[in-house]
Amino acid sequence: MGIDNHYASGKTVIGKNWVLEMEYDPEEVLMVGDTIHDLEVANAMGIKCVLIAQGHTNYSRLQKTGAPVFNDLFEFRKYLQALLPVNRSVST
Repeated sequence: MGIDNHYASGKTVIGKNWVLEMEYDPEEVLMVGDTIHDLEVANAMGIKCVLIAQGHTNYSRLQKTGAPVFNDLFEFRKYLQALLPVNRSVST
């Protein structure tokens, strides 16, 4: 889900409403972001968050948050594949 303003205002409200609308258990939701604000939004929503250092904020700044940080989406995909209960071969 995205927003249409540079300052990311409204992200928390949009996210909370989406989780409620979809009737998801917050424990089952993972937010993928590229800013410290994305992590703040996820925390406000009560959901987990990982950060990708291929966007607005560099790796070292993201790493200081304590959240899981990945260099890029390819690295994140490998992490997700390792979590899958079925081993699937996907070329990288």
